Amino acid sequence: MKKIYTILSLMIVAVTISFSSCTPDSYDLGAEGVSPGDLVEGIAFTVTHDTENPNIIYLKSLMGSQYTPVWIHPQGYSEAEEVTLKMPFEGTYDVVFGVQTRGEIVYGDTVQFTISEFYPDFVSDDLWTYLTGGVGHSKTWIFDNGKYGLASGELSFQDPADGTPTMSNFSPNWEPGAGTQTGDDNIWDSYMTFTLDGGAFVEVYNAGWKDESGTFMLNTDNNTLSLVNASIIHPESWDGNSSNWRNNLNVVALTENQLRIAVFRDTSSEGEWWYIWNFVSKEYADNYEYEGDEVEPSYDGDANDDLTTSVSTTKTWIVNLEAPYNWADLTGSLLNEWIIGENGIPTYTDWDPPYEEEPLSNVSIKLSKTGDNTGTYEIVNYAGEEFSGSYSIDEKNWIDFGQDIDILVVDWVSVSTLDGKLRIVNVERTISGNVSILHLGRYNPGNENEYITIGLVQGDGSGSDDGGIVGTEVGVDNDKLDYGNTEGDGGFRIVLYNSYGGPTQEDPAVNIKNIVFDNVIQITFTLSGITFKDETKTYTAAIGIANSDWSKFYWGGGSGDTKINGDGTYTVWCQVKDFDGGLAVLVVDIPDMSDNIVDLDGVTAIVDKIIVD
Repeated sequence: MKKIYTILSLMIVAVTISFSSCTPDSYDLGAEGVSPGDLVEGIAFTVTHDTENPNIIYLKSLMGSQYTPVWIHPQGYSEAEEVTLKMPFEGTYDVVFGVQTRGEIVYGDTVQFTISEFYPDFVSDDLWTYLTGGVGHSKTWIFDNGKYGLASGELSFQDPADGTPTMSNFSPNWEPGAGTQTGDDNIWDSYMTFTLDGGAFVEVYNAGWKDESGTFMLNTDNNTLSLVNASIIHPESWDGNSSNWRNNLNVVALTENQLRIAVFRDTSSEGEWWYIWNFVSKEYADNYEYEGDEVEPSYDGDANDDLTTSVSTTKTWIVNLEAPYNWADLTGSLLNEWIIGENGIPTYTDWDPPYEEEPLSNVSIKLSKTGDNTGTYEIVNYAGEEFSGSYSIDEKNWIDFGQDIDILVVDWVSVSTLDGKLRIVNVERTISGNVSILHLGRYNPGNENEYITIGLVQGDGSGSDDGGIVGTEVGVDNDKLDYGNTEGDGGFRIVLYNSYGGPTQEDPAVNIKNIVFDNVIQITFTLSGITFKDETKTYTAAIGIANSDWSKFYWGGGSGDTKINGDGTYTVWCQVKDFDGGLAVLVVDIPDMSDNIVDLDGVTAIVDKIIVD
């Protein structure tokens, strides 16, 4: 006996969809006088079988170009004069035809067509097998929580400026960790099951929200997925962010274990963007075992000394207000770069994270060493709450405070202990080896493939005990400095000595015999009077130094370079081993900056200090 699949109940749903999700930007609408009785098969439209393959169905509007046709069919919703359906399974199916008028969408009566035999070629593509398990089978998909070696979490993002995400054009601009964006734990209990047994059916379970059942169509020509009477699983609170969770959704990736579906954010106050929802096969997730070597942060210092010891055995750490928190991979490499935004507030290079100076400024962590791997602590968190006690450090640099502490909360970003512990994930050091910035963190909730970290500097805000290198200070005569666009190439250069020409050739700003060192040279300088034409641009400053035969030289590209964003005091340094004299050039070079300065003559440069070690 033939199966009958009815979609009469879709008519009301489709009216809603057509206005909210599929309504085109403009219509060439016909007269208002069209009635349901006018939309008769054979007069207003046709439904025909292909003469060679009766499993191919052609839907065609006969209403003329002045009307926008609307179709509700077994494989979804379409607005086109002609639609081709490839129907693999036998059965009797419903079609509803309608047109846009000036007043509303008018639908005719439901008509039916019959498929007599199963046609396996339409579901033989590997993508059908990946999605469903194959003919006669079903397959269940759940959200990716970042623990299965695939995506970093349940959600990725793509900038619309990079085009529509497809299998051949997927370039996410952000892939946050699991649970950091959706804020809905119900998603981890949600699932959707695609079945290819007697038809293409889908069961959707949104935990704590709603269940749906329907049919689906996977278009393997353009890699789209359409659901009828159901939507893909998604958080309830995100439902209003997009007008389309079910029709012609772009499949960005589909393998035996992974499914990624693009949904366009078009009805959110945050503006248009692409969501990429990441799923894994439940069977794969249930049986997943990590087979690689355990990945550890690359930090290999003496943890307790770095945390506590300089001249004394106590250090107080405060939040680095220029880079207060971050995410890091399992090696400890930080995943985001902080910059100073156009409004003067720190931000990331590619998105704007939450930033509130008051709760950040409240945080302090005072650590005092009592043993090789032990000490005491006094912590003030973001809300001004005080915690104290004793800590211990294990061989993997996890600091156990003995209690859970919410150290930092800024909007949706939270850094707290994990079972009372934080780990040394990353440190940045001065040239002399002291810790300038300390990154403590824990596994990111819901994504054990990365850490969320808090960035800390020492309590005086300097970030190091000695402010940089410990060495010999070299005197500078600022009256003899040559600075500005000295090379005529649009750059800005502070010249202390240039043996090849210019005023410092005969009258240098330093005693060149004093520029002798074994390891490093550091220059601190101050710029004032800068007004940029384009205030969004920043520039890189670096030391330029060379001896007479250029066997010993440095000209930028190292970690001692620094960013210039306007007036201020800056420090640059570089390593050149065994620089034993014969100085030919000593400058601070800032390429391209002069071209962006409104009044170059109004800029002043002063070298505050030179230290060699």
